[in-house]
Amino acid sequence: MNPTSILIVEDDAIVAADLAGKLKGLGYCIAGSTATGEDAVVLARELRPSLLLMDIQLAGAMDGVAAAAAVRHECDLPVVFLAAHSERPTLQRAEVAEAFGYVLRPFRDRELQAQIEMALHKHAADRRLRESEARLRTLGDNFPGGAIYQHVRQLDGQLKYGYVSAGIEKILGISAERVMADPEVLMQLIVEEDRPRVAAAKLQSAKEMVLFDCEFRQRTVSGAVKWVHARSMPRRLEDGSTLWDGVVADITERKQAEEALKQSVSLLRATLESTTDGLLMVDRSGKITDFNQRFTELWHLPADVLAERDDQKAIEFVLSQLQDPEQFSAGVRRLYAESEISSFDVLRFKDGRVVERYSQPQWLNGKAVGRVWSFRDVTERKQNEEMLLRFQISLEQLVRKRTQLLRQSEAHLKEAQEIAHLGNFEIDLKTQRVRGSDELYRIFGFEADKPVTLDIYQHSLDPADFDSVMAAVERAAQAGEPYRIEHSIRLADGSRKEVFCIGHPVVDSEGQTRAIFGTVQDITEHKQAERALAELNRKLVDASRQAGMAEVATSVLHNVGNVLTSVNISTSLLLEQVRRPKHESVTDLARLIAEHRSHLGEFLVNDPCGRLVPEILIALSDYLDTEQAEQLRELETLHQGIGHLKQIVAMQQSYASHSGILEIVSVEGLVEDALRLESSELKDQNVRIQRVFEPVPPIAIDRNKVLQILVNLLRNAVQALAARGDEERHIVLGIAPCAEGGVFIHVQDSGEGVAPEELAKIFAFGYTTRSDGHGFGLHHGANAAKEMGGKLSVRSDGAGQGAVFTLQLPRGPA
Repeated sequence: MNPTSILIVEDDAIVAADLAGKLKGLGYCIAGSTATGEDAVVLARELRPSLLLMDIQLAGAMDGVAAAAAVRHECDLPVVFLAAHSERPTLQRAEVAEAFGYVLRPFRDRELQAQIEMALHKHAADRRLRESEARLRTLGDNFPGGAIYQHVRQLDGQLKYGYVSAGIEKILGISAERVMADPEVLMQLIVEEDRPRVAAAKLQSAKEMVLFDCEFRQRTVSGAVKWVHARSMPRRLEDGSTLWDGVVADITERKQAEEALKQSVSLLRATLESTTDGLLMVDRSGKITDFNQRFTELWHLPADVLAERDDQKAIEFVLSQLQDPEQFSAGVRRLYAESEISSFDVLRFKDGRVVERYSQPQWLNGKAVGRVWSFRDVTERKQNEEMLLRFQISLEQLVRKRTQLLRQSEAHLKEAQEIAHLGNFEIDLKTQRVRGSDELYRIFGFEADKPVTLDIYQHSLDPADFDSVMAAVERAAQAGEPYRIEHSIRLADGSRKEVFCIGHPVVDSEGQTRAIFGTVQDITEHKQAERALAELNRKLVDASRQAGMAEVATSVLHNVGNVLTSVNISTSLLLEQVRRPKHESVTDLARLIAEHRSHLGEFLVNDPCGRLVPEILIALSDYLDTEQAEQLRELETLHQGIGHLKQIVAMQQSYASHSGILEIVSVEGLVEDALRLESSELKDQNVRIQRVFEPVPPIAIDRNKVLQILVNLLRNAVQALAARGDEERHIVLGIAPCAEGGVFIHVQDSGEGVAPEELAKIFAFGYTTRSDGHGFGLHHGANAAKEMGGKLSVRSDGAGQGAVFTLQLPRGPA
């Protein structure tokens, strides 16, 4: 039996009876019949029929259209209208009432049944749709962290939202109603940089009817920026517009987590790559999960082996590199079998490398999920340990030897101080005690077995120098200023000495001056020699001026000054070397070794201080040897310098005694005398002399005048070489006979040369090319040569090409 029940609403009783008969004939159940709209609404509530057949034109205050609307609203029942005609205004009213069908009189069974079945089906579908929409709305309003939406882009490009769930307000702070009213507001909230990308993705989705899937940033109403993920599937509607059903989710936290994860991964990778150890990570199945570059370099693993991520294949590749591959394989198998243990081993490679291997299980949630391998190349460390072990056997012997050498060096130092008349001292500012070397006691005449105080030291100062010396000491003590001062002292026997004193403040860890360390040199003889030399120089200048030897005297003074400079430098070097104490370091080292005598080997190998002992001893030995050699060399320089002074003075005395007298002289001897007078300058300027001497007979000549000319030519050559700046400097000196029976003396240099326009005026009075030149050296030389019947000439190929000066001398008087 058909369960469908129908309520008939018809004000014509005959028509109502006829309609009831037809319905029964069609198998429907008649729930009831009424003639008014008001009764129809009441019966619909009470009887709940499956469907109502309602006449549109009902008598009474409520017609069929109004009654249908009330039933639809209150009971949600389908209504099929009965109409006698199809007038347009009436049908339009019926559409407003949302009728489910129309049956026109006269009623035909097939049409009546079709309309009833269609109405029932449409109503059921409509109910399911409304229930689905209700579920969708409930789901959308409760969608966690997101919203559901439906929007349409019409053919004219206008955007319209058919539905937006309340979740949109949780994401962006904007209500669903506002979005429905203003569809463009969501696009306006997209961050400007992301809009082109979102628009392009939406356009592609509409054009190709593919899924719209896009992550982008949107601003909330408060201005905050959030990441959202929108996904929607398009479908084309009958009118050609495109509809998207989709969801949008707040993925801000996910993005933040992803960024944090990137930072963490980046930090982990940087950590892995910055370590000097090779690292390898393997899971429980033997798959390589990660490694660093150092690991590949250590094992020389090719990229294709690592690309397979197979730990077993990697092991097979590296076995050939090891001295004991079986032991390594056994250890790996044991660790994989016992996944929760740690391990340490030392691997020795065939190429001589030594690598320490560490292995720890990787734990996750209390379970071992893999294993981490660490490989450290300790080859250099092992080699150093072996080297230190070799040092251990011979160390004590080496210490004894170096101690003996140190004592010898101290003896040499004491001897050097006596030779140089140099003593060292230390003034303790707190105790006012003065400690010094034996030579210091000898210089001041102090008794060796009695302590010296600052008062005793002050008492020995010459009253004329007392204030300046004590002011220097005070500045060193208070302001930390070093000092260098010459002063006089008076000994107990009344004698007087002149000394040169150097003092340096000794500052403690708090920045306070605790002592003054320095040296004192007895320069009495030196000062006497200076005064004698000054007097000699004065006489020499007078004699030179009277005898026409000003140029030679200048050269002599220059050479004497250079020799004195060398003497002073040697003295200063000896002073500086004496200032540096050495015995304290040896004493400390000996005490350190004695403290660890019972376990000396372990101390020298494992203790950081002990490992430095061999290097300190070697360095100390080398230092003492070098210092001894330097002191002997400087003492020899002092001896040579004093001898050189004597030679220069003797040579000048010899020439001064023969001024203006013709002598039979050796030309080669004259040239060598000029070289000796300029030897200091030649040495200082690193000038190499090349001699090209042909045999020539002696000549009768004014030796002083020739010497003046040659000294001036040599000095000009040195200055020309210095002006050019070349490191390789040399002068060629030549002697050759001339056709007239005289001789030629050539002075050739590779210096700055002479420009062609300067050759004609180079011997003119007052002409010079140097800012410090006086312009009469060459002029005087040319005149002197002419007075002796000779000639002075010059030849040069131009600037930068060097020059050759030639002095032509006659064999006898002109």
